[in-house]
Amino acid sequence: MTVAQVHARHRGVQKPLKSCFSREISKKILLFFFSLFFSLFSGELLMRGFYPQQLIKTEGIWRPDPELGWRHIESARRFINNGERRPVLWVTDENGFRTSPVRKKRGQQPDVSLLMIGDSFLAALALDYEKTIPDRVERYFKKKYSILPRVDNAGVGAWEPGQYLLETRRALKQRHYDMGVIFFYIGNDVIDRLRFKFMPQDISPSKQLRIPSGWTPQAFQKDLILPLNNFLRERSHLFVFLKARLQILLARMGFTDYYFPDIFLRKEANSLKWEATAAMAELIYQEFQQRKIPALFVLLPVNYQVQPQLLTRYRKMFNIPPDSIDLDQPNQKLAAQFQQRSIPFIDMLPLFRENAKKGLKMYGSSDNHLNAEGHDTVTEAILPKVEATLKFKSESFKNSIADTGRQLRLVKLRNRREVQGTRIPSVKPENHRFVDA
Repeated sequence: MTVAQVHARHRGVQKPLKSCFSREISKKILLFFFSLFFSLFSGELLMRGFYPQQLIKTEGIWRPDPELGWRHIESARRFINNGERRPVLWVTDENGFRTSPVRKKRGQQPDVSLLMIGDSFLAALALDYEKTIPDRVERYFKKKYSILPRVDNAGVGAWEPGQYLLETRRALKQRHYDMGVIFFYIGNDVIDRLRFKFMPQDISPSKQLRIPSGWTPQAFQKDLILPLNNFLRERSHLFVFLKARLQILLARMGFTDYYFPDIFLRKEANSLKWEATAAMAELIYQEFQQRKIPALFVLLPVNYQVQPQLLTRYRKMFNIPPDSIDLDQPNQKLAAQFQQRSIPFIDMLPLFRENAKKGLKMYGSSDNHLNAEGHDTVTEAILPKVEATLKFKSESFKNSIADTGRQLRLVKLRNRREVQGTRIPSVKPENHRFVDA
């Protein structure tokens, strides 16, 4: 056999060997992707059935606003998945205020009107409306005093104190209110400067994948990673679960929404942020005072202020030395500033810590917002102050409310002309207005 024949036979053997090797590799790759897909699909089904996560779909909730930057869409009605196997019905009125799905349009003047302003902690996207602070207060007054109350929920996610001020001015021009309650969340309502202008923007998370505008990590994160994240967090329970369990790793890689405010660092003790925040609160308070309307500020704590054991996770995320943190610092500084300016306020931190020691869970398990127990705790804390401010407890006030209620009911019967064949005499209700405390 010649050398050429040997080489020819060797090449003939190599071809089928290479072909078999390629087929084996292709099979393994296909098997890997099939196994991965099957595992993810099975995990998603298990999560949806036994451990659903909080999926928030934000389309149709916010719209750009030329003055406030963004606000809730007016007269909206849609369902939001709150991660508890049933949807939450999201309803807003003609002003974009979140309201009860069963509240009817009222043709008569309410006996008492309260305006509540805040951010996502007041808007409470993950809760049914009857579990939120505004509806609890409204139902309390209606049941106890047999009156027609109205509590407007002007809370909007991602707002800051400057937007609270602008919304206060707008709301007080549109309606009469007997009291205002403004909620400051310690986690992100401490500001370093006074802002009065906000560019209109759509804060609904983008889910449109784009070709990266550059080769930098920021470009890939903005054009690829964030849109993919926004798409999956609205649809995949497994994705939300894994993301929550990998918080520390993702934070160190820069792929997380979590942050640790520097207001808890001892080096910020002499910061101008405390004065700036209190100055904005004073401007809001003055808007109410100019109309002789009482107002109350409520300081809402961060979850790791109430449960210090949660702080360990954040320290690991951002490599923060434990001796550089003072969890009471923001509340103490703001309390001093508010007292100096004679701004009435309630600090919820002591009560939250007391309830936490009793085993009460006041924050959600899927996110850091207040759950139903948290809203109930805040409601019970502010109700005595609201009642005292509006003089609900005076006997003459109760009698006045009762008389006004009877007169309004007679007017309603009179408008119907006839009730069970009996004519109702004409009654004109007296004008009733609350007296400032």
